[in-house]
Amino acid sequence: MNQKEMVELIQQHHPTKGVVEINKMLNRASDTFCAESEIVETTLIESSVAGQRYYTLDADIVKIISVEFNDVAIPRMIGKPLIEDDEIATSDANALAAPTSSSNNRYYYIDNDRIAIIEKATNAITRDDKTSNYQSCSVAGTKNIRVYAIVLALPFTETSLDTAPSGPSSEVPVQFHEVIVHKALSDLYKTPPTMNIDLAMFFEGEYMKGLKRAKKYSKTHKQRGGVIAPHEF
Repeated sequence: MNQKEMVELIQQHHPTKGVVEINKMLNRASDTFCAESEIVETTLIESSVAGQRYYTLDADIVKIISVEFNDVAIPRMIGKPLIEDDEIATSDANALAAPTSSSNNRYYYIDNDRIAIIEKATNAITRDDKTSNYQSCSVAGTKNIRVYAIVLALPFTETSLDTAPSGPSSEVPVQFHEVIVHKALSDLYKTPPTMNIDLAMFFEGEYMKGLKRAKKYSKTHKQRGGVIAPHEF
């Protein structure tokens, strides 16, 4: 089902709704569906910078599955080291120098909207009577950090209808496109002036049935998005 068909299905129930408003509802429904079903997976790639600990995560990432550095899987660290050598102001007289000694014992952890890449230090770092055995990655590389993640599907826009005769299809597998429509219809029927609780509950029930199927599908048939190589991920 393409974007135009999804819009037309909703307009059968809400003929006064325009494309812009319907796209917003479809995108909201798609985000909810993707987050709950974990059905769209992608690979994001970044280049490492020596001495840089943090890299920004894309807002569309729902969950990180695994991380590789130089094609080797690295484990996730629970918590974070006591000392950070990735300074905001590198010219600060108190700033720690970028690590130069390399270690292949690497880990990652999540800090709010950032992912940190660290390695076991060959020499313990000491500061303010605290000691840490970890340092920021000392290796500079090209596209050597690979993040496998569950993500949201790309959003529909009113202009995307013009990119193809009937608009693009969602990254969500085609058999679940109607599930997104059901979620959008449920949300629309919960909102004045088209509020209808009976219909809202009916379409919410249809959505939940589809979501259950999607969760089962996603465990064995991951839908992969394109490989993205942004400056930040």
